Amino acid sequence: MAKNFLLAGFGGQGVLLMGEILAKAALLEGKGVSWLPAYGPEMRGGTANCAVVIEEEGEVVSPVVFEPEVLVAFNKPSYLKFLPRVAKEGIVIVNSDLVDVKISSPVKQVFLPANQECLALGSMKMVNIYLLGAVVALTSVVKTENLLTILQDIFGKKGVYPLNEKAFFKGYNDAGKSKNYVE
Repeated sequence: MAKNFLLAGFGGQGVLLMGEILAKAALLEGKGVSWLPAYGPEMRGGTANCAVVIEEEGEVVSPVVFEPEVLVAFNKPSYLKFLPRVAKEGIVIVNSDLVDVKISSPVKQVFLPANQECLALGSMKMVNIYLLGAVVALTSVVKTENLLTILQDIFGKKGVYPLNEKAFFKGYNDAGKSKNYVE
């Protein structure tokens, strides 16, 4: 059975990297994976989203995600655009620092102040990793140790792995105990 993710925000927020990390962690577990990025012509500030499909057994049939089971909305335009497409039993993880509305929907919505939390940790560049922690906490789609291996591969040589690990676990823990659910 496939699990479909749609990650969406502005260019420069790390949306595509977040999807790539999630996909690579699933590959470590031998799962079928597709990662399909989409972005506007702008480098920063334009639109960016990516679809990640993770198949527990076998190959991914289609990389296109029409009805995501999990939506991560980094900003208000992404939230407004993609919320109506989320599957009925889906989850929406929202960066509440950039989304100032809560639209009624039959899906579970989790609002987390990602920008604020990452700023408190020391860098706004980790919002995507914070939200990735929330994804793993709420879906258990990949094992934490495999995701940390990918984070180490990407950020270890740059010397910023410890900070990204903190952001990941902060998002993981905040999502797990969040009282910011809207159902």
